[in-house]
Amino acid sequence: MAYLAIQPGGSRCGADRHRQSVDQDSGRRGALEAGWSWCEGRLQVWGDRLGMIPVFYGFQEGGVIVADNLAELCRHRATPNRPNDSGIAVFLRLGYFCANQTVVEGVYVLGPGERWSWSPGKPPAADGAVRYPRFCVVRDAGDRLERLAQAAFAEAITARAPDRVATLPLSGGRDSRHILLELHRQRVPVERVVCGHRLFKNELGVAAGLAARLGLALEEAGCLDEHELDGALEAEKNRRTHFASDEHTWYLAVAARLRGAYLDGLGGDMLLNGLQFSASLAEALRRGDVDAAAHRLLAAGGDWGQVLQGPWAERWSAAQARAAIREELARHVDAVCPARSFRFWNRTRREIALIPVALRPVGSRVGLPFLDPAILELGLGRPEGRAEDEVGLHDRVIARAYPAHRGVPYGAYGVTARDLNRRSRRRLYGARLAEGAMLARGAPQLSRGGYLRALWGRWTVQPRYLWWQPAMQCIVQAFRELELAGPEIGARRVPSAGSGGGCPALGDGRAG
Repeated sequence: MAYLAIQPGGSRCGADRHRQSVDQDSGRRGALEAGWSWCEGRLQVWGDRLGMIPVFYGFQEGGVIVADNLAELCRHRATPNRPNDSGIAVFLRLGYFCANQTVVEGVYVLGPGERWSWSPGKPPAADGAVRYPRFCVVRDAGDRLERLAQAAFAEAITARAPDRVATLPLSGGRDSRHILLELHRQRVPVERVVCGHRLFKNELGVAAGLAARLGLALEEAGCLDEHELDGALEAEKNRRTHFASDEHTWYLAVAARLRGAYLDGLGGDMLLNGLQFSASLAEALRRGDVDAAAHRLLAAGGDWGQVLQGPWAERWSAAQARAAIREELARHVDAVCPARSFRFWNRTRREIALIPVALRPVGSRVGLPFLDPAILELGLGRPEGRAEDEVGLHDRVIARAYPAHRGVPYGAYGVTARDLNRRSRRRLYGARLAEGAMLARGAPQLSRGGYLRALWGRWTVQPRYLWWQPAMQCIVQAFRELELAGPEIGARRVPSAGSGGGCPALGDGRAG
């Protein structure tokens, strides 16, 4: 973890220079790189071209602080960190933060390609606006589009593949399969694949079948659903993802088994496979009707009104979330495909990217072939089509490129609570109820009875959608560990001038 805090007069503490990078390729396109540099009285801050690497910053009483970790930044602020109510209202319903928002008010994350500089005594150069890259319209369709997509993907793998891959994550889905089959076609040695078992999805059997066809060893990462019930792992995930994801706890078990350089399928499902495609959302955004689009997004987010109590019910209301989502949707209405643009730059960028960026093994090197510029152009420059075209494109690309394996099925959800054996049901449901009771007991934001009734209802509908509880767990943990101040929450202790490694802490309040 690194940070740099600079006071109005220019005195500073922390790291004068810091760089992070992922997705190193052969040099033709460059890595995703972000960081900052202080030199000769001037601070320069830059984000990677896609904004996938989180760099946090805040302007305060003539000073500035930047960090690669949200908790680290919060530790070096002197006055209380306050909750970002509109951001939290969105997070509880969507499971991720939008644009440049974080759980802390006045603390932001760099946007795609964002760069700015700052000198003591001058107003902040960052205006807080989020600007997304625009893409030209891709007119290709059908067979030609499929051939272009595979050619771009093969080139992206060539640019990123190491001489050998010791371990490769493999699921029952498209993205990791596409990576594995292309590595196999290009004769890049893969020693073994890693996959976990899912209670509600036939992941492991599908992955094992494909590995056997290719003559690869498979290492099991255990039951991923049970890992998600481990409170210690959940807390670790929340810290490492900067309290910005209600998912990913399962990945810690996979990451623990990864060695050396590997490739990750970030972005493939959104760019090529129409993940979360909604005809009504697409149509609303095509008309520029952000109100209807916001309503559609919120419809799946659950009713938190019966769960929150006191001032939190109003501060984190659906109306608060709707206003923030409308503002973000308006930034995408001019995109070639507004719905795909919104999902990619928010869910993929702000939440899913945390897997290879924040949760990868220390010292590992990860390539992200689906973020290659050519594939991004095809994905974000392609107008949204019919539902069958959206969800079938990636399947057709893979089947065309690797006909010998087109008969291997993909993992699919097909198990409900009734299908689980009694022991599994008691273990999962009992653990969730126990978690819920403990959470409600220690969280002043929650109505205990309302929370447990809502949790019961969620389970009986479909247990695999219990992301609802981890979202609140994440926020409650953020309040505790970041010492967020608000109604019914005690004010944070102001650290001494020597706290945090001898750094004089900065004041609060955004300058300018």
